[in-house]
Amino acid sequence: METTEKNIGKTMENTTAAVPEDTPAGKKTGSRVLAWICRIFGILCIAAVAATLLITVVPLKRGYSEYYVISGSMEPQVPIYSILYALPVDPSTLQEGDIASFKVGSTTVVHRVKINNVEKRTLVTKGDANEDVDFREISYDKVRGKVVRQFPVLGEVLMMYLTRCGKILLVFLTAVGILLIIAAHKMSEYSRNKKRKIETREK
Repeated sequence: METTEKNIGKTMENTTAAVPEDTPAGKKTGSRVLAWICRIFGILCIAAVAATLLITVVPLKRGYSEYYVISGSMEPQVPIYSILYALPVDPSTLQEGDIASFKVGSTTVVHRVKINNVEKRTLVTKGDANEDVDFREISYDKVRGKVVRQFPVLGEVLMMYLTRCGKILLVFLTAVGILLIIAAHKMSEYSRNKKRKIETREK
């Protein structure tokens, strides 16, 4: 009898070790995995929106000016679709090789300083991809700042978010992220409550 009972115990152990997917334990495992997937994707959606806001809003709050490169006049050092950040600067402190932002009519241009004529209070500038210097000198009062940070390609992504479709996408990603996180929380809560009920019945 003792040997028979042991064999029965081993048989039960072997039977409960492999849990089919359609059993309560299998469903519980599937729910946990689904909740985990929803939570991860929800966090990624929220993180994408948060990263976009951080990149665009935080620098502006710190006094940076933000520029999107839409021409190739500064390639290859500053590729098209780069995003640039500039800080206000005393034009007389700009040196040869610095990248300055300045106004030409209603357009903001970002070119490299070739000569800083302090006496005339003007800059001679040039695009890296251009053969000649810019045809007019830039007076100090047109200078907006000195470029201190640049991120290639990122400007294309941020410009997309500034369009109507891009803004709708940001709202959509935020809503999807929140709903996925809520769904994951509900599934986890449901699994915990079901587990408590099973444990209560067994007691």
